[in-house]
Amino acid sequence: MDWHLITSSKGGVGKTLLTMFLFVNMVLDGKKVLIVDLNGMNADLRRLIRRGGPRRPEDIMELEGSAGLFPDKFHIELIGGDQKGGYMLAWSLNPFKLFNGSDFPGFLEHLLKSKDRIEKKLLKGRAQIDAVLIDTNYHFCNLFPKQHDDYDRLFPGFTEKEGNENLFIWFIWVYRQLKNLAEALAGKNLDDPYAIDARQVLDYADVIEAKLKNRKLEGKTPFVHVISPKVFSSMQDVGLLGILSRMGGILSSSQQEEVMEILPIRQLALLEGRREMVVFQDLVGDLKELKDDNSPSKDENAVRYFHRVLEKYVERRKVREQGCPLNLIPLYCYEKSLSEYTEGDVKDDVITAIKKYRSYELLGIFLKQLTEEKNTKEKS
Repeated sequence: MDWHLITSSKGGVGKTLLTMFLFVNMVLDGKKVLIVDLNGMNADLRRLIRRGGPRRPEDIMELEGSAGLFPDKFHIELIGGDQKGGYMLAWSLNPFKLFNGSDFPGFLEHLLKSKDRIEKKLLKGRAQIDAVLIDTNYHFCNLFPKQHDDYDRLFPGFTEKEGNENLFIWFIWVYRQLKNLAEALAGKNLDDPYAIDARQVLDYADVIEAKLKNRKLEGKTPFVHVISPKVFSSMQDVGLLGILSRMGGILSSSQQEEVMEILPIRQLALLEGRREMVVFQDLVGDLKELKDDNSPSKDENAVRYFHRVLEKYVERRKVREQGCPLNLIPLYCYEKSLSEYTEGDVKDDVITAIKKYRSYELLGIFLKQLTEEKNTKEKS
């Protein structure tokens, strides 16, 4: 089964927006999806997709905790029925719950062990869960153990040694992360809090890639790197659907080429011959080298500079590898005020609202490429 964890090392980068794009793609592709909202008290995702009236008793269950794995209780609802188009939504009954590197693996293991029970109760045994999609508001270092030995002990179902599950860690990037990680690799500002955080990110990523081998990503890494340009953050708060409408209008109007010229990511997004996978440390190292060789100009803001560095990266990959890494993906648009809407702003079905945007379509192409079984290589 495929597990998709949406995370980053920075807040406010568009995790819920990415989760929604993935969710809509999976549901419209006929996948039976379990969506887990771990945003706690800021329940953005739940407000967006928990449509319809009161649930029937047979469409609701509470997943009790398990001693030694995960002690808390989760509420799960079936939305849209157990036929095509239906999905399940889960959230903790303790909104103040904070996960750490011990109980988050326990939570994943508990969900894995509870899969048959969830299918029997909510899907009436007529379907199986195809994918689990988890939206978080966490720094990803808070979700995973730092020591190698802890992985086999805490969640063996996902490790290289014993597991058969495919965990995709969707890691969202903005320029500040590259800057901090590049300085950490260079050994600069070692006492600076950002440098300390960046060093932790690199260390955790190394351990995660050593222990969690996603077979669909060639067994090299569980990470999918998502480039998120923060380009529409100056928009006023006009409600969620107003934001989506504006974003879609910009990207589908006659201004599209102008917008894409301002943000030169077309090479990255549409490059033919996307192949292989890139591991975390190699991606950071290459971007650092290109950043060091290409200083920003006086009138170049961080977004434009970041994408110029990315273009240089694509040019290098075209020469060296004849293609861009399959697990490096651009997210066309991002809107900070997505987190500022209220429940009353959601007046239409979010699936209908999202599926007309180019970001949704593009992400759907990449999602199919990543999750196809043909990426799997036989273990030697």
